[in-house]
This record gives sequence, C-alpha cells and structure tokens, in this order.
Amino acid sequence: MQRPPENIIFERVGLIWCVSELFMITIFGIYNRLTEIENLPTEEKALLNSLQSGNRLIAAGYVLYSSATILCTTFGSGAHAFTLDHSTGDFVLTHPDIKIPPRVAMNPRDHLRLVYEANPLSFVAEQAGGKGSDGKNRILSIQPVKLHQRLPLFLGSPEDIEELESYGDVQQTVNPGYDV
Repeated sequence: MQRPPENIIFERVGLIWCVSELFMITIFGIYNRLTEIENLPTEEKALLNSLQSGNRLIAAGYVLYSSATILCTTFGSGAHAFTLDHSTGDFVLTHPDIKIPPRVAMNPRDHLRLVYEANPLSFVAEQAGGKGSDGKNRILSIQPVKLHQRLPLFLGSPEDIEELESYGDVQQTVNPGYDV
C-alpha cells in the first residue's frame, strides 16, 4: 500500500523577544493526508486535513533564527536538535535525544493556536519525555474545531503538568482570547 502524501502545516515566522536577544521562529507540523475525503471539494478537503487532532502528527518541530540557526525536530521517536553550519550549509546534529528534565519551571504561553503552534510544540515536548497541556487536558488529545482556535499552552515535565492539572481549571480568566 502506497503511503499518502503529507499535509504540512506551518506557522508564520514571528518575532519573539527573549531577554535582550531578538530571534524569529518557524513552527511546523506534518500530518498524513486524509485519504477518505479525496472526493470532497478542494477547499473542504484542505480544511478537514488541517483540523486533525495532534494525535495524528507524524513529525513536528521548530526552527530558531538568531545568532545560530537551530532546527529542533521529531519524527515520533525522540527529539533532536541540529545547528546550521554556515561553512557547509548543512545542519549538524548538536543535541541528540533531547529530554525534558523533571520538575522544571513552567512558563505558560497563552493564546497559542492549537493546530499550528500548540500541537507541534506539544508533540516535540512529548518526544523529549515531557507533556503539553492547556491546564486541563493533554494538548494532542484536543480535537480542533477551527483552524485558528486559540488556547493556553503549558509545556513541562510529566510531574509538573500532572501537578498543574490537579489544581483544576488553571486557564486564564481575564481576557482569555482563546474561546472557540
């Protein structure tokens, strides 16, 4: 049986301030295309392919553009980071088998888009031994209902995320901005 083509979802490149350093990031997720909807109109197919649950990701990652260009990716069996060698134009494996340490400080990112920000980042975190949550639920288990659906994102060790979720609804209540 021939493998169906992939449906690749990219987040636009955004500028992010980090301490005193400016960098840009591209986040991506790759899903298998849904073959059972091939007879639908093109626009409807595109939307349904884009609204797949994060559980269906086959690869994900992000690229940081700063003083060094770093590609962090997973194909579903561990997370690895590569640094661009400007002299050859090749990405060199510099951080194999990345693991999230237990009990790390969590920094919630509110209002990320589920389909093309939270899902890929959660997939990478899980492949590094961590978890992703919206404060109540595992990110990859949430079925998107809109392409630009927003929610808070917490990434961290399994212990930290389980403790966070044990507090109940920890989602932001003032100007949440992520309602569907």
